[in-house]
Amino acid sequence: MVGYRGIALIGGKAVMRRLLCAVGWALLVMVTLAPTSLAAEDWCSDDPLLVLATPDGSAVPVYVLTSAPIGHIGSVMAATYRYSADHYVRDAAGDLGTVFTIYVTVPNDPISGPFGLYDAVNSGPATGGSVEGYQMAVASGITYVSTSGTSGAEIALSFDYPQP
Repeated sequence: MVGYRGIALIGGKAVMRRLLCAVGWALLVMVTLAPTSLAAEDWCSDDPLLVLATPDGSAVPVYVLTSAPIGHIGSVMAATYRYSADHYVRDAAGDLGTVFTIYVTVPNDPISGPFGLYDAVNSGPATGGSVEGYQMAVASGITYVSTSGTSGAEIALSFDYPQP
């Protein structure tokens, strides 16, 4: 016997019950997994101003942009920064410049553990935007260096600056 829209009524209501149960499980799986995949599309950022000093004492203001998946804003805000500055010979005339290395450490999430990061050193503050489909802060000014890494480990960002 065939009922409404071709649904077999063999066995009575049992077939309909199985169909509704299967649809219910499919919806439950979609609702449960969808927020996880959507959350990966949004990132949170912090870009504090750091005033670096060359070995000769010149001030170099930079913004260190640290971005991570949106659920890790607390860890991003707890990041620690330190740097080193050393002379290097930048041309054949023997003129000196400075090589800076900024070390960024973002603590792991206390619940979910380590997570991916994006770090950049820029001459200007970050603005809202999109990078490769991800909603995140975008650097303004000159980007001296950028890299990705993982929380819980120190990330080193090195770049040459033409002033001694």
